[in-house]
Amino acid sequence: MRIALTRLVAVAAVAAIPVLGATSTAGAASSVASIDTDCPHNGYITNGDTCTVLSNGVLYLHDVPNGSYVQLAYSKTGGSAISAKLGYERNSTNHYGSYKSMSSGNEYWQTFSPSAVSCAVDIGLIYDSGSGSQFQTPPTKDC
Repeated sequence: MRIALTRLVAVAAVAAIPVLGATSTAGAASSVASIDTDCPHNGYITNGDTCTVLSNGVLYLHDVPNGSYVQLAYSKTGGSAISAKLGYERNSTNHYGSYKSMSSGNEYWQTFSPSAVSCAVDIGLIYDSGSGSQFQTPPTKDC
C-alpha cells in the first residue's frame, strides 16, 4: 500500500474549509486500504508530508506549502478502540479537533484552516484520552 498524497490534498480541497480560519472537521472513518502503513524510517515523505508509526497505527500530517490548511490522518491498524483527538502544533501552540472513538481497521481525518496563514513549521499530533499520551510526527520543513 502506498499513501495517496493526492487523496490528502483532494480531501482537504473538497472539505468545507472556512475562509476566515475556523477549524473544519473532516472526520468520518473510511477504509484503511487508502492510507499507506509504510511510513519512511525518518518520517519524511516530502517537506510538507510527515508520518510516525505508532504501535497500533500510523499518524500522517499534510501541510500545504503556504500554511493555509493542515490535514491529519490516523490509520488505526490494531489494538482496542480509543478515544483520541487529532491536531497539530504551530509556533508552540497546540490546535486540536474533537475527540473521536477510533477503532482498528479504520482511518480518521481532521482538517484545519488556521486563522493566520503562515510558513511556520507544523507537527502532527494525536492525543489518546485513555492513556493521557500524546504522540507526534516529525516537524515539517520550512516552505
